Amino acid sequence: MPNLAQISNSSLINSPNPNLLPQFAMFNNPFSWNIVSGSGTASNESGQQLEGLRCFKVSTASNPIINSGGSQMSFTVAQDGQYIFSLRHKAQCATLNDQVVNIVIYINGSPTNYTLEAISTDPFAYRTYYQILQLVEDDVIDISFSFNMPSYGGAFKHYFDALKFEFDSLGFGYPTVFSSPLVEDLETTQTIDIPNIVSKTTYQVDITLAGAEVGDFVQITYPITILTDGLIVSVPIVTATNTVSFLIYNNSLSDVDSLSGDYSIKITK
Repeated sequence: MPNLAQISNSSLINSPNPNLLPQFAMFNNPFSWNIVSGSGTASNESGQQLEGLRCFKVSTASNPIINSGGSQMSFTVAQDGQYIFSLRHKAQCATLNDQVVNIVIYINGSPTNYTLEAISTDPFAYRTYYQILQLVEDDVIDISFSFNMPSYGGAFKHYFDALKFEFDSLGFGYPTVFSSPLVEDLETTQTIDIPNIVSKTTYQVDITLAGAEVGDFVQITYPITILTDGLIVSVPIVTATNTVSFLIYNNSLSDVDSLSGDYSIKITK
């Protein structure tokens, strides 16, 4: 399988090339990753990060294969050309032995393992790796991780940060310095007919918004009749992946059957 190339940070091109990965790849929000097979733990954790609020930490035990469990790392390529994927990695353990780290890049569902060998010299230092890929418009990209452990086992911790996927607009074949994924707005407007709400009770509204993740900050606008009817709308939150929920409380002394109206939800990532 192909190996990821290593590059010194001083050799990164100082150009503000856009990072095409979704905001999820910043690892800012608490998240427990999916262990597809093998054993270990994987989560977004603070304390060892280079960028943002957290990094991606993996504690391996027995050849784990790890992904997000959904489409959080997925995105679609906008144009034909040469692309570069880069990341920074460090391992933290007593001895690295001969363990191997695989970055699995899926193109339209077809995986390729790109290998980096953990280095035992100064294992606590982050190192930068990259891979060049030829892609075409509308290719769908996803990323996961797998680990090949030495047969004699051991306790191993791996940290990943500063992931970047960029279009090689300069044509140099080298990654540029890290930049955060672009801010993304998720929006939906839905017409909702709220049923009759008994006095001093609540009604929960659930709205589907693709890409919403638990912990996202949510904004809402709602019909003015909600206020004139004596109803109170709670702060909206993401209650599950792709689902935004809020409560409507009837603060009046009588039942209220409010008119149908437009409810707009917006999340900025």
